[in-house]
Amino acid sequence: MTAYEMCMFWDSLDPHFFRDEIIEEILEDSQ
Repeated sequence: MTAYEMCMFWDSLDPHFFRDEIIEEILEDSQ
């Protein structure tokens, strides 16, 4: 599962709760 797919998965479950933290972690991991 790619970072993008993971983001879409969490976003579909609960966008407001997960979005900011998940995106921050993905951005840190991808650098």
